[in-house]
Order: sequence, then C-alpha cells, then structure tokens
Amino acid sequence: MIKSFVKSSALYFAANALSKVMTFSLWIYLARILSMEEMGKWSLLNVTITVISFFMTLELVAGFNRFYLEFTSAEERRRFEVSFVNLLVLINLATGLALWAGKPLLDRLVFPMPPWLFGLLLAMPLTNTLSGAYLCKLRLDNRVFQVLAVTLLQALLYLTVTLIALRAGMEKLQAIFLGLLSQNIVPIVLQLASMRMRAFILDFKLLRPALTFSLYLLPSLFGAYLTMVSGKYLLGKLGDAASLGILEANGKLTMFLAMFMDPMYLATTPVIYRHYKEAGFGKRYAQLMGINGLALLALSLPIAAFSTELVRIIAGEQYAGHAGVVLMLLTVSLFSFLSRYLAINEHLAKKTQYDIIPELGSGILNIGLCFLLIPKYGVWGAAGAMTLAYALRFGIYLVFAERFFPSLFVGYRDSLLFVGGSLLLLGLNHFLSDAGVALKAALCLAEYAILLWIFLKRLGISPASAWELTQASLIGWRARHRNGA
Repeated sequence: MIKSFVKSSALYFAANALSKVMTFSLWIYLARILSMEEMGKWSLLNVTITVISFFMTLELVAGFNRFYLEFTSAEERRRFEVSFVNLLVLINLATGLALWAGKPLLDRLVFPMPPWLFGLLLAMPLTNTLSGAYLCKLRLDNRVFQVLAVTLLQALLYLTVTLIALRAGMEKLQAIFLGLLSQNIVPIVLQLASMRMRAFILDFKLLRPALTFSLYLLPSLFGAYLTMVSGKYLLGKLGDAASLGILEANGKLTMFLAMFMDPMYLATTPVIYRHYKEAGFGKRYAQLMGINGLALLALSLPIAAFSTELVRIIAGEQYAGHAGVVLMLLTVSLFSFLSRYLAINEHLAKKTQYDIIPELGSGILNIGLCFLLIPKYGVWGAAGAMTLAYALRFGIYLVFAERFFPSLFVGYRDSLLFVGGSLLLLGLNHFLSDAGVALKAALCLAEYAILLWIFLKRLGISPASAWELTQASLIGWRARHRNGA
C-alpha cells in the first residue's frame, strides 16, 4: 500500500510540478506587466469566482468524489456521472441567468466589469467543476498516466491562449481569464466522450447520497469562503487595490507548497477511502500522515529562510519590502493543509454537517479581525487575521477528528508537537532571513537531516538499515549499468 502511495504521489507530482512550472512561469511574466492595482483587481476577480461558485456548483463535486467508488457496477457509475453532469448544468444555467440580471449590483461590490469579462467569470464555475470531477474520476479509477496527460494539456492551453490573447492586444485581465477558461476544454471533452450520453439522465436515486453529502457541506463551505476570501475582499475595500496586490504577490510563494502537497493529498485520499475498513489500517494511516506532515514542513522551511530573495526573483523588487508577510501565509498554509487531512475523518464518518462549526467559526473570526486590524495595519492586519482564523479552524478539526473517527486519529500529543515544532522552526528561519545565504543554506541542511531521521523512524527504519539499503541499491544499479553496457 505504501509503495502504491509513493508511486501515485510521484506521478501526480510529475504532472502537478510540470503544469505548475508552466503556469508559475506565466505568473512571473504577468507580475511584471501588471501594476499593483491590476494585480489587486485580478485577486478581486478570483474572489468573485470563488463566491459565485458557491451558488453555481453547490459543492456537488465533493459528493461525486466520496460516492463514485461506492458503485460496483460500471453502468451504475456511468448513470451516476451523467446525472451529476446534467444536474450541474441545470443549476448553472439557472444561477447564471440570475447573476447576469444582478450584474449592476456585482459591479458595485467588486468593480465595473465589461460584459465579455463578466461572461467569462460566469462560465468559470461550471467548467472548473466539470474538469475537477473528471480528474477526480481518473484518480479514483487509478488512471494516473491519464491524469498526467490531462494536467499537462491544461497548463499548456492556459499558457498558450493567454499569451496569444495578450499578443493580439486583448485587455490583460480578459486575456488571463480567457486562458483560465480554455484549460478546461480538454477534460470536459474527454468526460463527455467517456460518458457515452445517449439520452438525458437525471437519476436522483443514485444521486441522493452524494447530494445529501454535498448539501451538508454547504454551510461549512460558506464559512470556508468567509475565511478564505473575506480577508482579500476587505483588504481591497478597507485598504486599496495595491495592498491587495501585495498580499496576492507574496501569497504566490505558497504555490511551491501546493506543487508538492496537492499531489500527495490526491494520492493519499484514494488510499484511505479504499482501505480504511481494513483491520490494522490505523498504523498505515499514521505513517501516511507522518509522511505528508514532514513533507509539508520540509517545503516550508527554505521558503521562510529565503523569502526576501524568492519574492524579489518571482514577483519583483516592488514586493520585496513586504516579504515578512510570507511567514504568516506559510503558517496559514500549514494549518490549511493539516485541516484538509483532519477533515477526512469527518467525511469517513459521514458527519460533514459538523464542518459548519470550524468553517463558519473561523470565517466570522476572520471578518471581525479584518475590520479591527486592516484599517490600522493594512496588508499585515489582513495576514494576521487569516493566521488566527486558520489556527482556530485547525484546532476545531483536530477535536472533531478524534471524536468522529478515533481509529484514524494520530493523537493530540503528536499533532500539537508537530505544529509547535513547525512554527518554532519557521520562526527561526524567518528570523535569520536577513543572514547570509551560506548560513541559511547550512541551517536548512541541518533541519533536513533531522527531518530525514524522524521520517525513517516513523517508517520503522534505522539510519544504519537505510544506509545499507542505499548501498545495496547503488551496487545493483551499477551492476545493471555494466551489464547493459
């Protein structure tokens, strides 16, 4: 099982890393042609898409993800998928027309948008959800090479269409969102072809468990949006678009975490859903969580140490003066990724209705702190509010994970020791961020040596055994190389 997890993680990482390199390269280019105000408007548009997605998709993809494997018959799975797509299209048509009628109100809440850009925004939630559902289906069916191919094609389309639109003289934000929309073409076409839709199907009997699961998530999803986007929105309104652009630019450093952690999460969840009922799975689960947690910390440490240099290289000199915000955003990412894994326990126990407590609670806290902190501290206040809100969210999910599915709970002591140690190391690295490059590199190497020792201990492998295995592997490789020669 661990071997399968490592293989899937490696392939998902290959797909994610290559696509992220392409999209991140485009973002570096865009950061240099967009002003701080335009960067802030881009962030506001992303907030708008996130909010309208709440009404246009109703988190139906979560139910699809949870119950797709519950159907053993291939025909039932097909009918379930077709019904899911048809229901999603109907909901999007209805809410899209209502939002189009309410465009004047949205223009006042965000900023005046030309009709063509607004049309692109309305198309994004449906296309993103259909694309995400198809990739989810491929992962659940363990078709990792197809995931690799589709993910790379998406990134290539986004990059190509955006650059062509910019070269053609299209307005910058419209070109960016046209590129984002175009990347969903490939998975949607493949999904429609795979479903063999010969007639309109809307089987509520098959959909009911997934609908119930998703609808229970809606209140918690609303709270999650409050936590995730309210800080950005309020910073743009209580502060200015330039401050929001600074937060957006510095936040892009956390894409390095997503580049690695998203594939690991995508490889971890199918393993848990397949094996959680097996006797003795708790030990394997603890190993999986340990691997994910140590990877998250290992990725965060160099970002904290080299935050100023990274911001200067990636976003530009104009953003380097606020690189300290990166430490807060890394802390937010730490709490966010850990909460994703803790939430799996609730999903296994089918207690998603309780998600409303951590999500709505942290969202309300975030809004209150934003009103208090942003007028006085600006971008630092918004980042501080997000940090405290995500810390509360993590704490509640930790309690719920133990209560709802105790057989897959790693323990309070281990969880809090990991979080406390991570924050201590991140703070130390950030404190030394103005030191010389050689000192920071030596510090990161020492930290990696400690993490490697912990990782081997978690897997039950002594350093001596690991060295012997490494030597044996090298000897075998050399022998194969000589024979091949």
